[in-house]
Amino acid sequence: MNTALSKYSCSPIFTSPAGVFSKEHTAEYIEMLKKVAVTQKAIFGELPYENYVYYYFFAPPESNASGALEHNNSFVAFAPGARATPRQLISTGAHEFFHLWNVRRIRPVEMFPYDYSTENETPLLWVSEGFTSYYSTVSTYRAGIIDQESFLARTAGVAAGVENNEARKYISPANASVSTWVGYDSPVAFGISYYTSGQNLGGLLDLSIRNDTDGKASLDDVMRTLYTDFYKRGKGFTTDDMIGIINKLTKKDYRDFFDRYVFDVQVPDYEKIFGYAGMELKKEPRVGAELGMRSRYRNGGLMVASVEPGMPADKAGLKAGDIIMKIDGKEPREVSLNEYAGRTVKFTIERNSAQMDVDVPVGEYHYESFSLEPAANPTAKQKRIRDGWLKR
Repeated sequence: MNTALSKYSCSPIFTSPAGVFSKEHTAEYIEMLKKVAVTQKAIFGELPYENYVYYYFFAPPESNASGALEHNNSFVAFAPGARATPRQLISTGAHEFFHLWNVRRIRPVEMFPYDYSTENETPLLWVSEGFTSYYSTVSTYRAGIIDQESFLARTAGVAAGVENNEARKYISPANASVSTWVGYDSPVAFGISYYTSGQNLGGLLDLSIRNDTDGKASLDDVMRTLYTDFYKRGKGFTTDDMIGIINKLTKKDYRDFFDRYVFDVQVPDYEKIFGYAGMELKKEPRVGAELGMRSRYRNGGLMVASVEPGMPADKAGLKAGDIIMKIDGKEPREVSLNEYAGRTVKFTIERNSAQMDVDVPVGEYHYESFSLEPAANPTAKQKRIRDGWLKR
């Protein structure tokens, strides 16, 4: 087992199997984690632990577990393969570290205290997980790990991810939060992630608060208040509590924002809200690849988790458990499937320890890509909001 210590928090990284993650990668990743810890600490003013441990597994689990799971002073993560790099890991690392505050301590009232004997249904997972995803991007940007172009691209991409999902017309972020147990650990035919919708709303709320306070407050202040006025006073928070915090900061009523975008399925006025920071939202039509399968990186390739009947993957004969080793002769990580939309491409798969080539007729679907660009002539206020939002 390979162990390394962070100079900032004296928190070890445990990786297994030993030696899979190189010493060079370990050292580089420790520096990234340290920067994230310092950046997130600045939001709340303190680190709520004496020692923090990062557990990383670079081997596929025996179960269908994946991703990462936060704890009070640690998190456990499955790395996306032995070839993972620090930059591939840091987004999840920043997300799980922010859970130190959001979820482990700042909790919806329905989860305070958490009852491990049953499902804990709450309409606020879009905050618990979505805001955590937003701050994963924010903190890696503020820490200097990603640049401004990447930060803006990710922010626009999240908005596009929501708006290109047909389910967003029918399932609100609050309803997605409550219904998480319906499809927990199994695919649902029609749904939208409260991670993505909550991350999107986190950014929109951040910009709105900055605009309504002329840059004097932000979503940071909301999170800090939830930590000091709720967690530290031994209680969970409600939607009304959050609205009250924002109203107090902005001297405006945000009830309508929540009614429209949290409990209903209305489309936010992206142009207006991104415009608060002097940003222009650009939309362009695109064509994407459609396979009709769910997959994850496992066993040296892309493992097929499930196949939708009648879709391209099914027509090609792909089955759950197949490992896609090559796509058009290249490793899956090196391929953008959108390049093959509407074409037939050769997949090299491993099934029952034997390799074979399969011709897959890749389908296509149409969507819009979003991008954010600074406006040419922002007003003085727009520039203040932009500078505050993009400050490091």
